Amino acid sequence: MRIGQGLEHSVRVGRKLLGAVSPLQDQLGGHYTKPLMQGFTAYDQGRADVMHGVNNVQTHLSRIRRQVPELEL
Repeated sequence: MRIGQGLEHSVRVGRKLLGAVSPLQDQLGGHYTKPLMQGFTAYDQGRADVMHGVNNVQTHLSRIRRQVPELEL
């Protein structure tokens, strides 16, 4: 869990940093901004996919616990 929190914090800081230096990047040509934004978009999609999977597993586990309490999960 700590790794995920550290990664999420790093991405949040990276977004803020990109927002702060974006005007400077635009003046210098802005060649790095687009790939960085694509990276953030890919991260967001991957994070959403993982969270969907986690929620799906939790839903199934809750259903199994409710329907088969003998397993003591």
